[in-house]
Amino acid sequence: MPRLRFAKVVVVLMCCLLLYVGWIVSSPGPDASVRLHQPVAVPAETRSAREEKVALQDRNFRASPQAHGRGGPGPHRSPHRAVTVAPTAKPFMADRLSPYRSEVSNNKLEDARLVRDHITQAVLSNSLEGEWDPHGRRHDPQMTVTSLAPFDNGQSPAEVDWDPESIANTTSLEKLGRSFDLQGYLRPQHMDKGDGDPMLNFNFNQVASDNTPPNRALKDLGNPRCLHSPLQSNTRLSSSIIICFHNEARSALLRTIVSVLNRTPDRLVQEIILVDDASKDAMDGQLLTSIPKVKLIRLPKRQGLVKARLEGVAMARGPVLTFLDSHCEVTKRWLEPLLSRVESHPKHIVSPVIDIISKDTMEYIPTSLNVKGGFGPNLNFRWDQMGSREATAIRANMEPFQTPAIAGGLFSVNKEWFLSQGLYDSEMEIWGGENIELSLRTWMCGGKLEIVPCSHVGHIFRTSMPYSFGEGNSYQTTVGRNLRRTAEVWLDEYKHMFYDVNPAALQIDFGDVSERLALKKGLNCKPFQWYLDNVYPELKFPDLKDTTYSFIRQGSLCLDSLGDDVQPYPELRPCNQNRPYQRWAFTLAHTIKQGLMCLTHGNHGIMQAPVLQLCSGNDSQQFQMVPPGLIQYSTSSHCLQSQGGMPVLAQCSSGVAEQLWTLQKFGQTNTA
Repeated sequence: MPRLRFAKVVVVLMCCLLLYVGWIVSSPGPDASVRLHQPVAVPAETRSAREEKVALQDRNFRASPQAHGRGGPGPHRSPHRAVTVAPTAKPFMADRLSPYRSEVSNNKLEDARLVRDHITQAVLSNSLEGEWDPHGRRHDPQMTVTSLAPFDNGQSPAEVDWDPESIANTTSLEKLGRSFDLQGYLRPQHMDKGDGDPMLNFNFNQVASDNTPPNRALKDLGNPRCLHSPLQSNTRLSSSIIICFHNEARSALLRTIVSVLNRTPDRLVQEIILVDDASKDAMDGQLLTSIPKVKLIRLPKRQGLVKARLEGVAMARGPVLTFLDSHCEVTKRWLEPLLSRVESHPKHIVSPVIDIISKDTMEYIPTSLNVKGGFGPNLNFRWDQMGSREATAIRANMEPFQTPAIAGGLFSVNKEWFLSQGLYDSEMEIWGGENIELSLRTWMCGGKLEIVPCSHVGHIFRTSMPYSFGEGNSYQTTVGRNLRRTAEVWLDEYKHMFYDVNPAALQIDFGDVSERLALKKGLNCKPFQWYLDNVYPELKFPDLKDTTYSFIRQGSLCLDSLGDDVQPYPELRPCNQNRPYQRWAFTLAHTIKQGLMCLTHGNHGIMQAPVLQLCSGNDSQQFQMVPPGLIQYSTSSHCLQSQGGMPVLAQCSSGVAEQLWTLQKFGQTNTA
């Protein structure tokens, strides 16, 4: 019996010793408070519940096959892998994890202990409100989940995205290379809440952007049909990725690059060409050149999007050119379907589905497959809603579908074919209209535009531009010039309808378009009428037979709207062929209009001045031309008459010279 009791005592002492050793290993070291960020105070009434959630997360992780190296694919076999939850509201991940870069131990047990300590500190220091799945993982678009693992070769832990939907779906920052200084790049521009107006610099929330990690996880948007699509097969092509930027937020630009590197097979990315369009800080682009595959072109003077992209094209070596804006994030399997489509259809320009990244929160918002690109008579790009039957068919087969126009920021194209088609109109300025010119030229000159539903790229949409359009230029003059060049080359006789809704464009110098007209002729391009009939029948340009465009002339004076919405009374001014406010449209519906405004008989009284009002089609806007040159109000015997430099409506009389008018067509020499 004494021996049995002694054995029991020995066993108890050994168990206590083992427990003590385990406590020593698992407890924070004496310098942990130096290495780790201190937790934010957690209210006492919620701390126990939060710790319980942390414990649940830890138990579930340790019970998983990945935690023990069983069944986990690829990199998840490490027994030392752990999970860290870090909210985007905290400083960027490089800052939060930086202590481990310099202090990582060669002892894997020590590394695992440090990581575990960091998990406890990080989770307890942040709000754990929100929905948690049965595995103890939180589903919240405002949170980023990061995975750390020590390396056998002595490297410091890598920061890796973890998709909450799948622990196997990770993306890392390893591809940025050892020489890239993540903190050194992001910190000089970093903004936290309270540092100023977050919308001021970039017209999107800089605080939200700067506190969204460059390798954040995105939900896999792949449709199951896409996984078995021929477009996901191995393509033989690679692509040069061209990204132009001007004074871009560093956090947004880096996130664009990281997403491309992490979510694209290496063999598909020939190079990433950054074109810095004379940003104020040259280091915005220069510091990125230490990243593998990244090349930089810095323009000494602001050139604008078109010229910057042409510089990128000149450097590109890949057989396919892929253009991205500098504030995008690509998703998994985004490039494969684009390249496969270009490989099988080299005359197609293909665009991904463009999802929304909220300018306020940086939340990634997938868009529905129910819109395609288009534009109106003013040539401004817009998204057109599809019919329900067409949208349902697209979602059912997930095949590329045709679009009359593309947004222009994101697309892939065969380089040789793009060169043969005249690239871009190099005389366009800064930004705006180049996508409409490209869309019309592609369709009318033998190509097609498509949206590929199996490819998704997110884009920060802004409500206004954060930069200027050059000295002496405004948005209106710059975009007006570009759109006028487009109208003069590609709209044929329909260009007058563009001027009808954009009369101010007639006052903008659009330069010489002879080279683009020669290109159009050399490519044997189809007329714009063909485009309306076969590509975009939904675009309702008025029938040319229904409208005549003329100056309303009396001697050396012409009817002039003055372009003034506040004072809507037209006057008589010296005729000027270049003055848009003297160009009027006579329609088959018997209206005399300029843009959306129609000449209107106001109160139907004698010797009253007509006014310009929004076209409504009512009787007060009905006029007709009556020989020998009278402009008569349709429902009375009142005619347009000049009196003291003003038009009035008077009793019709063919013997009154002030009631006789001539209609002079655009470009026609006056013979009166």
